[in-house]
Amino acid sequence: MAIEKINSADLSVSTLQLIECAKKVMSNAYNVYSHFYVGAAARTISGKIYSGTNVENASLGLSVCAEPAALLLAISAGDPEVIDMAVVGGTSPDTKGGRVATPCGRCRQIIYEVSQISKTDIMLYCCNPDLSEILRMTISDLLPLPFGPKDLGVEKEVENYLGQLRSTISEDKK
Repeated sequence: MAIEKINSADLSVSTLQLIECAKKVMSNAYNVYSHFYVGAAARTISGKIYSGTNVENASLGLSVCAEPAALLLAISAGDPEVIDMAVVGGTSPDTKGGRVATPCGRCRQIIYEVSQISKTDIMLYCCNPDLSEILRMTISDLLPLPFGPKDLGVEKEVENYLGQLRSTISEDKK
């Protein structure tokens, strides 16, 4: 797939809902250093949506981006099989127009790693704050030569993780 510009009118109701979750949570950003707002929402195979925002700190290097915040919530909930994500960002939640926010390099790597758990080339919807511009792409579009489990010879460990997680969840339901 290639990166493509799309109109919100061409999106499904569930995709618009995903994007709106990301837009809504961006207002909660703790961004006293950059003053840049980002919201992200991740939808899993179960249909649940997990959202997160950026959280900065004085060292800047220890800040947490919105994308891993959302992914960490999904994984922490025992629901790591992410199929698509939305990212909305800008200098204000109320900005009209502006550039589309896309994941930074670190976030692209984290999204790729989660895609290995779900065995899905995660679809991304990257947007500016007023949603007047939306780009659709997959994580492999953004990170075409990834480094991951195969490079380290741990593909089986990734599969085992998911199997153990499913087993734990089914035991908890008994």
